[in-house]
Amino acid sequence: MESNYIIGIFLVITALMILVPVIMQVRDGRFKISEVVGIFVLVAGFVIVGIGYALYSGRMQQYIALGGLAAVLIGLLIQNWKRNEA
Repeated sequence: MESNYIIGIFLVITALMILVPVIMQVRDGRFKISEVVGIFVLVAGFVIVGIGYALYSGRMQQYIALGGLAAVLIGLLIQNWKRNEA
């Protein structure tokens, strides 16, 4: 296996491990969806980066990883904005 494939799978699994407790806390009523939307965008960014590393190579891999990184940064900004709003 190529090392980028393993890195991509690791990123996807890690993102899903972050997402499960957040979903459970939303389901239990500790948080509202509007309070954790930034975390969902952040996790989606990590999944995009992981898929980019696992499935593509060359220039396409770089473009997909850059798009995922942009989603991660947007998720962090959204979460920070939501926290400052409260």
